[in-house]
Parts: sequence; C-alpha cells; structure tokens
Amino acid sequence: MTIRVGTTQRRSTLIGLLAATLLLVCPTSAQADTGLPMIAVVWPLAWLLLIPVCVVEALIAKRVLALPLVQCAKLSLVANAWSTLVGIPLTWLVLALIEIAGGVAISVSGARPGSNWIILAPLGAPWLGPDIRPWHVPAAAAFLCIPFMFVSIQVERWSAAKRVSHQKARRWAYIANLATYLPIIAFLTALAISERCRAP
Repeated sequence: MTIRVGTTQRRSTLIGLLAATLLLVCPTSAQADTGLPMIAVVWPLAWLLLIPVCVVEALIAKRVLALPLVQCAKLSLVANAWSTLVGIPLTWLVLALIEIAGGVAISVSGARPGSNWIILAPLGAPWLGPDIRPWHVPAAAAFLCIPFMFVSIQVERWSAAKRVSHQKARRWAYIANLATYLPIIAFLTALAISERCRAP
C-alpha cells in the first residue's frame, strides 16, 4: 500500500531534514565553546538501531495484531522509518527551541555542570553546553528518549492505522515502543550513573 504524504507533512519532513543536515555538516572547529547538539549523537544511533527495533516491534505486531509475519515486518519497517526520519529530528528541533527560550532561566540560576545539572538536564538535553562531562551525553540521550518515545508512539500509530484499525494500531504502538524504548532508556541511565560515579 502506498502512503500518500500531504504538503504539510512534506514541508515538516524537509524542515526536519534540513535542520539536522545543517547541524551535521557544520564544521566542528568553528567554535570550541558551542557545546554538542545531541541530534548529532542520537539520530545516527537511531538509524543503527532501526533494524533490531523493527524486528522486535514486528514480533510484537504479530502477537498483538494477529497478522502474518511478513505483513507485520512491513508495518513495523514503514512505521519506524517514519518515526526515525521525521519524528526524531522534528521533536529534537522543538525541544532545542524550548531550550533556547529557557536559556535566560538557566543563566539566572547560575547552574554549572555537577550535581545540580541533573535538575536542568531535561531542559538542556537537546543541546549540551560547552562544559560537557562524560556522563552528560548518556544522561541527555536518556532524557531525550522520553519525548522521542511519545512522539514515536503517535507517528507509528498513525502509520499502522493505514493497515489496521485505529484501536489495534494504538495498542501496538504503545506496547511496541515501551518494549523498545524502556530498555534503551534504562541502559543509557545506567551508563550515565556509571560514568558519574567514576568521575573525580
């Protein structure tokens, strides 16, 4: 079945890809104190994890939707491709804009990397500041996975609803994304804690 993409969705996809591409192709040596845009870390990793995630979510689709495995694999691949291609960069872009808007509050608080960083991490996770500690990257990635998961649920539900009923699509999207995102979040959290404990 061919998925028709509307003009608005095409524009959203183009904007997301353009924003991510600009961030990835910008020379890193331009400014040493610009920090780290986390899209440069999480988006390539999302593409690397695409096939394993699709396999897990296809097996869940077979159980939840009671469809042949080949159909479940196609459904999972298409839904996750949309989620990775559009959902992640657009969600990051929105979060980065929120972070920029909240920059004044962070400046006023006088926050510095350390124990109080964890309080501001959800706001500062999209784009880490210049004083990055090793544990900040997995911690920020873990925080970002939470909004990514909720957006993925909606994107994959929308994609799956083209093949199955809305109720089944919603149920599969929730179960599948919880099954794939929660272990990733747990791993990143454990990695961040481990790095933080080893830090001097």
